[in-house]
Amino acid sequence: MATPITIFKNDQKLSEESNIQLAATFFSDLLNMNKSKCFNAIERGYTYDIPFFD
Repeated sequence: MATPITIFKNDQKLSEESNIQLAATFFSDLLNMNKSKCFNAIERGYTYDIPFFD
């Protein structure tokens, strides 16, 4: 079973999504970015535990 993707801002939990596509949609809306640009940051954090800081 896949691990949910949790998005934090300033150590406060903003969202927990069940897959990368939903997390990218939330992330892109939050940062007002193109959704496709969010996949790399999410995949790095999910696979290699590398956080994204904006």
